[in-house]
Amino acid sequence: MNNNERESTIDLKRILFILLGKKWIILAVSVVFAIAIGLYTEICIDEQFTSVAMMFVQNKDVDGENSSSTISSSDMIASSSLAKVCQDIFTSDRMLVKVEKSLTELGYSVDKKQLKNMITITSTNENQVMNVKVVSAEPMLSQEIASLVAENANDVYKDIVKIGSVEIISDATYSEVPSSPNLKRNIALGFIIGFVLMCAAIIIADLLDTKIKPQDNLIEIYGIPLFAEIMDFDLELKGGNGYEYSSKK
Repeated sequence: MNNNERESTIDLKRILFILLGKKWIILAVSVVFAIAIGLYTEICIDEQFTSVAMMFVQNKDVDGENSSSTISSSDMIASSSLAKVCQDIFTSDRMLVKVEKSLTELGYSVDKKQLKNMITITSTNENQVMNVKVVSAEPMLSQEIASLVAENANDVYKDIVKIGSVEIISDATYSEVPSSPNLKRNIALGFIIGFVLMCAAIIIADLLDTKIKPQDNLIEIYGIPLFAEIMDFDLELKGGNGYEYSSKK
């Protein structure tokens, strides 16, 4: 083992020894961080509720008498491309105006800007199945918005694309369990942050401390044996142990 490897091993062991010596402080600070972030999550962060509806997009009408009852692979590819377009169509002003009007009739006061921030349209693996995800501060409001988007999707789609249709696969879900914030995850995150910060602070404080404390450090630093010590009688008279070590240069 060369000197660099030996010094690296010694440093790692020394750091581990220092951290173990401060383990209760580290644990206490980590717990404090976890409690603080948990309280912040409970008091300051509003609960959010999510509702999801699923739709199927196809690029031609299949209800007519002259329409084919089967869907070819080219139709699937075309519908997949249209699904990407629908992500913009279903969050356009044309859709938002319809949803806003319906919500007003139901007694809700939500404008188009707020709606746009609440609604997320995604395609499942870039295929014809699309998800309407709505996140708001009220579970019933989330469900109402997701339902209205799904119900108006076919009309808005036909108004713009002219052909094809959108079918609802599953109605908007309702849940009184908040989707965010995740209290357990935030508490765990707070604990980890406290742990990392405290470990870093202890290590940095030790690195900035240039005083040589135990005599064994001299052997570790310079790689030579310690043959003798010189007692400082003045220090002993002041209540010390008689030994004083200088700072590392």
